[in-house]
Amino acid sequence: MKKSRIAKFALLGASTAALAATLTTSTYAWYVSNKQATMSAGTGATGSAGSDGSILLSWTGNEGKWFKSISFTDADAADYKTVNPLQPVHYDTDNFYGITSAGTKGGVSADYITFTLKIKSDAATVQNPVNVTPVMTITTTQQDTNHGQVAYVADGLPTGEENGGTFVVDAKKALYVQQTVGSAASTYMVVDSQGTGGDAHQYYTAVTGNTPWVSAPVATTGLGQISLTSGAAVDLTYVIFLDGGDLDCFNSCAGWDITFSLTYTVVESNSNQNNG
Repeated sequence: MKKSRIAKFALLGASTAALAATLTTSTYAWYVSNKQATMSAGTGATGSAGSDGSILLSWTGNEGKWFKSISFTDADAADYKTVNPLQPVHYDTDNFYGITSAGTKGGVSADYITFTLKIKSDAATVQNPVNVTPVMTITTTQQDTNHGQVAYVADGLPTGEENGGTFVVDAKKALYVQQTVGSAASTYMVVDSQGTGGDAHQYYTAVTGNTPWVSAPVATTGLGQISLTSGAAVDLTYVIFLDGGDLDCFNSCAGWDITFSLTYTVVESNSNQNNG
């Protein structure tokens, strides 16, 4: 087996708390309800870093402000993050838009979590450029107040659910991440690609008579790799959002605690691996 030196750098996870509102008989699909999720203080510990000093992270990019690990709760982070109530949105060509109860395209929305950090490889790096693999890890925990939602009709229900019953859909089924590296085109990942077998759009239409304006989530290819030239800082912008175009975007996705973390791993060249 070839040896490989791997440097890892982590961004501290931050948690969100979903605020449950009473679901009335006039509100059926999550993307027309008033359920919200808000950010709470980050908890936990930053990840450990490798010893070879290949890549560094910063909120500000200022000298003396580059580290092997940074925290979402750093004082500097306040100027580089926006934490708004999470509501189902959809990215359509140029921006995120809301989803209305009339099944038409809503206005520009910022109902998501977004933050921008900077990354660079230091001057000691032998490999140039340096390719880095980002990994976003998101976990969800159902809140005690999340008792699921009543199935008013049979159309579009998740596999195994029946009309008149109560069912719960994990928020990660409709949770997505957008990554933008510098001015390059954005890439997307879905947190959990295993669907429920249901169709929230079909369910929504059966109950309300309206058809959602978006019928599919954003296309996902994964976050991909980040290429760094020694000493040159690159902006990384992330958006964590609930895609109303996902077929699993049901009401019961609300009422979950969400924790996320980022890890960046240097992908060494074959020549470096052979010499390691």
